[in-house]
Amino acid sequence: MPRWSISDHAKVLGRFWDTKATLGSPPYTSSDIPALLAIADRAGALLKTYLLFAPQPGTLPDTAANTSKYQDEVSRAAAYLLKAHAAELEAMSDFVRTLPVAEMTAPRRAGLQQARLGINEMMTSVTLMVRSPGLNPANRDILLSALADNAAVMAAATPRADRAALIAQTEAILPALTGSEREKALAFKSTFEHGECGVLCALEAN
Repeated sequence: MPRWSISDHAKVLGRFWDTKATLGSPPYTSSDIPALLAIADRAGALLKTYLLFAPQPGTLPDTAANTSKYQDEVSRAAAYLLKAHAAELEAMSDFVRTLPVAEMTAPRRAGLQQARLGINEMMTSVTLMVRSPGLNPANRDILLSALADNAAVMAAATPRADRAALIAQTEAILPALTGSEREKALAFKSTFEHGECGVLCALEAN
C-alpha cells in the first residue's frame, strides 16, 4: 500500500491529490461533468483501497482500524474527494439552470437526486471520521478544512431536511474541538444553517 510517510510514495499520491492540476479552478459548467465524474470515481476508488484493505484474502476489512492505520492517506483522499464532489455539484447546478424545463424528465431528476444523495453520504462519512479515535490533529484539520472550504457549494445543493442531519452531526463533534478546528466546524455548520438553497436543493420541491 502506498504510504504518505514514504517520500517516493508521497510524491505520487501528492500528484493524484493535486486539486489545482487535476480539477482546475471554478467556475465548473455542465461541459465539465463527464471529466469530473471520472475524476471522482478514481478518487473514490483510491479512498476505498485504504478503507477496505484486508491483509488476508477472503477476510472482511476492519474499516475502523484502517481509518486509524492509514489516516494520513484516508484524510487526504477524503478531502480531495470532497473537493471533487463540490466541483461536480457546481457543474450539475449549471446543467440544471441551463436545461429547458421540458427536458427535466423524471429519470433525469431521479439521477440528479441520487448523485446528490451519494455526495451527502460522503459529507456524513467525513464528519464521522473527524470523531475517529486516534485521529491526529493534522489529519483532523485536513478533514475540517475540506468541510469548511466546500460548505457553500455543498449546502446550496442540499435539501433542508438533509442539512438538518448534517448540522446535528456537526454539533455532536463540537465539544471535542477547540481553536481553529472548532472555528472550521462552526463555519461549516453556519453555512448549512443559513446558506442559500440552489437549483439542486430545490429539486425536491418540483
